[in-house]
Amino acid sequence: MYQKLSERIRQDESGFTLVELLVVVIILGILAAIVVFSVRGITDEGETAACSADLHMLMTAQETNFAQTGTWAQSQVELQSNGFIARSSTYYDVVAYVSPSTTYSIHKLDAACADPPTELLAP
Repeated sequence: MYQKLSERIRQDESGFTLVELLVVVIILGILAAIVVFSVRGITDEGETAACSADLHMLMTAQETNFAQTGTWAQSQVELQSNGFIARSSTYYDVVAYVSPSTTYSIHKLDAACADPPTELLAP
Protein backbone atom coordinates (compact mmCIF):
# COMPACT_ATOMS: atom_id res chain seq x y z
CA MET A 1 0.00 0.00 0.00
CA TYR A 2 2.81 2.41 0.85
CA GLN A 3 4.50 1.68 -2.47
CA LYS A 4 1.34 2.41 -4.41
CA LEU A 5 0.85 5.71 -2.56
CA SER A 6 4.44 6.88 -3.05
CA GLU A 7 4.33 5.89 -6.74
CA ARG A 8 1.10 7.81 -7.18
CA ILE A 9 2.56 10.92 -5.50
CA ARG A 10 5.66 10.85 -7.74
CA GLN A 11 3.55 10.63 -10.87
CA ASP A 12 1.22 13.49 -9.90
CA GLU A 13 3.97 15.99 -8.94
CA SER A 14 5.80 16.29 -12.22
CA GLY A 15 5.88 20.15 -12.27
CA PHE A 16 3.97 23.37 -11.73
CA THR A 17 0.66 24.03 -13.37
CA LEU A 18 0.10 27.03 -15.63
CA VAL A 19 -2.22 28.60 -13.04
CA GLU A 20 0.44 28.40 -10.31
CA LEU A 21 3.03 30.03 -12.57
CA LEU A 22 0.61 32.81 -13.54
CA VAL A 23 -0.17 33.54 -9.88
CA VAL A 24 3.54 33.84 -9.09
CA VAL A 25 4.15 36.17 -12.07
CA ILE A 26 1.21 38.38 -11.08
CA ILE A 27 2.44 38.63 -7.47
CA LEU A 28 5.95 39.55 -8.66
CA GLY A 29 4.48 42.18 -11.01
CA ILE A 30 2.49 43.77 -8.19
CA LEU A 31 5.56 43.87 -5.94
CA ALA A 32 7.68 45.41 -8.73
CA ALA A 33 5.05 48.11 -9.33
CA ILE A 34 4.99 48.99 -5.64
CA VAL A 35 8.78 49.31 -5.53
CA VAL A 36 8.95 51.46 -8.68
CA PHE A 37 6.34 53.93 -7.42
CA SER A 38 7.86 54.18 -3.95
CA VAL A 39 11.41 54.82 -5.23
CA ARG A 40 10.47 57.31 -7.96
CA GLY A 41 10.60 60.47 -5.76
CA ILE A 42 13.99 59.75 -4.22
CA THR A 43 15.97 61.24 -7.12
CA ASP A 44 14.10 64.56 -6.83
CA GLU A 45 15.04 64.84 -3.16
CA GLY A 46 18.65 64.03 -3.98
CA GLU A 47 18.89 66.74 -6.64
CA THR A 48 17.36 69.30 -4.28
CA ALA A 49 19.91 68.40 -1.61
CA ALA A 50 22.77 68.64 -4.14
CA CYS A 51 21.60 72.09 -5.26
CA SER A 52 21.42 73.31 -1.68
CA ALA A 53 24.87 71.88 -0.85
CA ASP A 54 26.46 73.52 -3.91
CA LEU A 55 24.85 76.90 -3.14
CA HIS A 56 26.12 76.86 0.45
CA MET A 57 29.55 75.64 -0.71
CA LEU A 58 29.92 78.57 -3.13
CA MET A 59 28.65 81.12 -0.61
CA THR A 60 31.07 79.88 2.06
CA ALA A 61 33.98 79.72 -0.39
CA GLN A 62 33.30 83.23 -1.68
CA GLU A 63 33.08 84.68 1.83
CA THR A 64 36.22 82.82 2.93
CA ASN A 65 38.05 84.11 -0.13
CA PHE A 66 36.99 87.67 0.72
CA ALA A 67 38.08 87.26 4.35
CA GLN A 68 41.55 86.05 3.33
CA THR A 69 42.26 88.14 0.21
CA GLY A 70 40.02 91.18 0.63
CA THR A 71 38.45 90.70 -2.84
CA TRP A 72 35.63 88.66 -4.30
CA ALA A 73 36.52 85.77 -6.61
CA GLN A 74 35.63 86.33 -10.25
CA SER A 75 34.92 82.66 -11.02
CA GLN A 76 34.83 79.15 -9.64
CA VAL A 77 38.23 78.55 -11.22
CA GLU A 78 39.68 81.27 -8.99
CA LEU A 79 38.04 79.69 -5.94
CA GLN A 80 39.52 76.33 -6.94
CA SER A 81 42.99 77.72 -7.49
CA ASN A 82 42.88 79.42 -4.08
CA GLY A 83 41.89 76.08 -2.52
CA PHE A 84 38.43 77.05 -1.30
CA ILE A 85 36.50 74.50 -3.36
CA ALA A 86 37.54 71.07 -4.63
CA ARG A 87 35.26 70.92 -7.67
CA SER A 88 33.22 73.30 -9.78
CA SER A 89 29.47 73.37 -9.26
CA THR A 90 27.23 72.33 -12.14
CA TYR A 91 24.17 73.88 -10.48
CA TYR A 92 25.39 77.43 -9.72
CA ASP A 93 28.13 79.77 -10.88
CA VAL A 94 29.89 82.74 -9.33
CA VAL A 95 29.07 85.98 -11.13
CA ALA A 96 31.88 88.52 -11.49
CA TYR A 97 31.24 91.58 -9.37
CA VAL A 98 31.44 95.17 -10.55
CA SER A 99 34.20 97.01 -8.71
CA PRO A 100 34.00 98.68 -6.18
CA SER A 101 31.19 96.44 -4.97
CA THR A 102 30.61 95.09 -1.49
CA THR A 103 28.43 92.31 -2.81
CA TYR A 104 28.85 89.18 -4.87
CA SER A 105 26.34 87.23 -6.92
CA ILE A 106 25.67 83.59 -7.65
CA HIS A 107 23.93 82.63 -10.90
CA LYS A 108 21.67 79.57 -11.21
CA LEU A 109 22.72 77.15 -13.99
CA ASP A 110 20.14 74.40 -13.45
CA ALA A 111 16.45 75.29 -13.69
CA ALA A 112 15.54 72.59 -11.15
CA CYS A 113 17.48 74.38 -8.39
CA ALA A 114 16.14 77.12 -6.16
CA ASP A 115 17.02 80.73 -6.89
CA PRO A 116 20.02 82.01 -4.89
CA PRO A 117 19.65 85.05 -2.64
CA THR A 118 19.49 88.23 -4.75
CA GLU A 119 22.08 90.20 -2.80
CA LEU A 120 24.87 88.67 -0.78
CA LEU A 121 26.69 91.17 1.42
CA ALA A 122 30.29 91.10 2.50
CA PRO A 123 30.87 89.67 5.97
